[in-house]
Amino acid sequence: MKKVLRIMLFCTLAVSICTHYLIAQTDGKADSATEQTQSENQVGKALKKLKTFNGKPNTNAKFYIYLQSASWCGYCQKEMPDIVKEYKKIKKAGGEIILLGCDRTLDDAKNYLKKFRAKFPGIMVDMGGSLPGFKPAGGIPHATFVKSDGSVIEEGHGSLVMKWNDVVSE
Repeated sequence: MKKVLRIMLFCTLAVSICTHYLIAQTDGKADSATEQTQSENQVGKALKKLKTFNGKPNTNAKFYIYLQSASWCGYCQKEMPDIVKEYKKIKKAGGEIILLGCDRTLDDAKNYLKKFRAKFPGIMVDMGGSLPGFKPAGGIPHATFVKSDGSVIEEGHGSLVMKWNDVVSE
């Protein structure tokens, strides 16, 4: 009888320890998954709060390209047709371009995208401060690649957009 009680006590204790261990493991995974989801969508969350023009941004993108550009900038205008062509490929790869218009007025920025038949959304550059990973550039055109959590992948001259596949695959 003592032997049976010892075995039952041992089994109960073993089940209790295993259950406690499994619960602790599951809770840890759930918490880290929740934290990862929250951190991954920081740019999308910020974009939802902003009033964009020229369409709605993909708030679930894998990566974002903040393009600081303006209608009055000759270099910007020279690069814009190529950027517009690349946009389809960027979208297909799960990315999103956000124009940060450096024009004097909202109408100028809207007309700039319209002129080049750009399909990507825009905001005025003064609204960019609420976007994770954004900082004003010293000159334009300027591209900043960010992960969806807002961490900067790379930044540089606007022509960097044409090398987007190399930048995001690193």
